[in-house]
Amino acid sequence: MGLTARELQEFEVAFNMLDKNKSGQIEKKELAKALDDIGEHSSSKELNDMFQILENLGKSKKIGFEEFCQFMKQYGRRAPMKKSKLREAFQKMDHDGNGKLERREIRDVLEANGYPVNSEEIERIMSSVDKNGDGYIDYDGMFLL
Repeated sequence: MGLTARELQEFEVAFNMLDKNKSGQIEKKELAKALDDIGEHSSSKELNDMFQILENLGKSKKIGFEEFCQFMKQYGRRAPMKKSKLREAFQKMDHDGNGKLERREIRDVLEANGYPVNSEEIERIMSSVDKNGDGYIDYDGMFLL
């Protein structure tokens, strides 16, 4: 697949967040909710087109982790969100307004959006995104990958 360890880790975190029901597969409704959660309100046609690309990467109609990684490697970095939306999303997660996301804030946001996570998953997120190793995620670390 040609992924770096960092990409694989980032994609694993993203996949697990999308796979809300923990089936090991991403369903169309899970993808739609995730896009809606980040403010990317896709039309039914756009969502169907995106899902069709994902399905075409695999041999079955199921979107597993391998297909997700292939899709992200090929298309994932091509559609950046507007900086204002990114900043707004970060500020919504930063409950105490200190400009940093703590483990508790990340857990709270994920769980509030229906993505239950355990301590191990939180640590994977932190190690993937905490650029300077201070135990927090700042805006630059989160969005300027």
